[in-house]
Amino acid sequence: MSLNRRRPPPREPNDEEKNVIVAVRHCARELDDMLQGARRKAQVDAKLFAAKTAPSLFRAVEFYTDMYAKLRMKSRMALTRLFQRSRDLDEMVDAQEAIDETEECWKGFLVNLDTDMKSTTSQRPLSSSVKGVGDYIELLDPRLIDCSNFEECSLHQALSRFTSSLLIFHPAYLPDVAVRSRSSEISKVAADFYQLNVGFVVITWGPESAVRVWSKHLLKHLKWPVLWDRDNFFTSFLSFKRGCASLWASQMLDFCAYQSTTYKRSVQPLPTDIDWSTWNWVGGEVVIASPAVSRMLYKRELDARSQHASEEKSDLSFLPKLPDTGSSSRICFIHRADNLADMAPPGSIYQASLVCYAISQNKSESEVVEEIRTHRRLATPPESGRLQYEDATGLYYDPETELHYDSRTGYFYDAARRTYYYWSAESHRYVPANELVRVQQAEAHRLRLEAAQQAALRAVREQEAARAAGARVAAQLAALRAEKDEYASYAYATCLFEPADDPIAAVHSSSSANIQESLRLLGGGTASNSVSVAATGAPSTIHDNPPYPPGCPPPPGV
Repeated sequence: MSLNRRRPPPREPNDEEKNVIVAVRHCARELDDMLQGARRKAQVDAKLFAAKTAPSLFRAVEFYTDMYAKLRMKSRMALTRLFQRSRDLDEMVDAQEAIDETEECWKGFLVNLDTDMKSTTSQRPLSSSVKGVGDYIELLDPRLIDCSNFEECSLHQALSRFTSSLLIFHPAYLPDVAVRSRSSEISKVAADFYQLNVGFVVITWGPESAVRVWSKHLLKHLKWPVLWDRDNFFTSFLSFKRGCASLWASQMLDFCAYQSTTYKRSVQPLPTDIDWSTWNWVGGEVVIASPAVSRMLYKRELDARSQHASEEKSDLSFLPKLPDTGSSSRICFIHRADNLADMAPPGSIYQASLVCYAISQNKSESEVVEEIRTHRRLATPPESGRLQYEDATGLYYDPETELHYDSRTGYFYDAARRTYYYWSAESHRYVPANELVRVQQAEAHRLRLEAAQQAALRAVREQEAARAAGARVAAQLAALRAEKDEYASYAYATCLFEPADDPIAAVHSSSSANIQESLRLLGGGTASNSVSVAATGAPSTIHDNPPYPPGCPPPPGV
């Protein structure tokens, strides 16, 4: 019966899967079309293609960018997981196979191109021995160029104060997205690397024009030193990989595309007028110990060898001799990238740095890890993205550090310890600020008291000035009354004071009444009539029939 049982009907793809199928197939077709054109050009002149025309392959970044923009996926890994979840759908399987096969053909074409180039040209030989863990790098030689000011410097000047250092080697003729991606990863655990006293430096190489443009763009996005290896020393000294297969690998194109789409990291165009058959190295990453730690590591290895020399002598590996100079650093980890997207595992970098710091402190690695875990909270730099506003307190809460942030003062507050902190970029930790807050609060209280005292004194002075002005006015009115100049007294009183604001209105009320009564007697019955006519806008009537005796001026305003 089971043999005759019918298979379930094939599943129909949903909308998301349909979008994936269409976008991936379109990208695969575009890549294949570009690959066929490149093959035809390389068949005509492989050397010319590798030196001048091969950078046209970089335009394939646009195909990957278009695919990721349509799918809204963050990386190739996310796309691979989606393929794995849809293995029961034949169309999804076909789409995955289409792009995988195209990328494999892309890789084969570049490898064959490198083979043809090696048979026709003689490249500069690599150093006599391939450097590895245990070998040494001289920090004083070669002389490098600091790209921030283009002055000569050395690795010793940039890294002398660090226990260990991460050297990121990256060419200036390829986009800087790999360096910026590594910087972003380091920033997530910056507290740990700071406690391990790790330094970071970027070393680049290439034509000067390309280096200037590349370094200027990179220095806008990170604060690490960027040094130019003008003599192109490290590419051969550390035996970095080179060739078209490393420069134009599909993984590099895919990496640049999703870095641009997902993380909005701009991909700068490639430099023009450059011989790509000469400038075709890709870099890598190296962790070195400081000269002092290098000597401690060498001594520890010598002691370990002396203990096991009798029984395991044949199994012991060769130990490089410690240089006589005091500026040589031991290589603790090295990664030679196959292409731009091939980055070292972050755990390997962390482990090498941890070993160096533990040796310098004469502690075990577990003890150092426990110390880092204990102090990590107050060594994690603040980030606005982590802050959560609390209506109850009116403060921002950082769950990573368990601190409250007051945007008005700029201080962080630990409620459990009742301690204020401020973030110190120099020491890379939160510094207790209780005493500083007390001093600032006392200073603010003193300033408030001084302001209140000044306001009180100012109010007293204003009151005294008002009393003095009132007294002067009263004295002048009294003098006018004494001189029997009732019209002047009336004019002075009514022009200086409004009836509602007159502080001495009671003093002048009787005088004003007397003046009005005298005017009524002098003008007779026509006074009020003439005044009312003047108020209605006929001043000619007043001039024709003046109500006042000859030589007697009218009151002000009439």
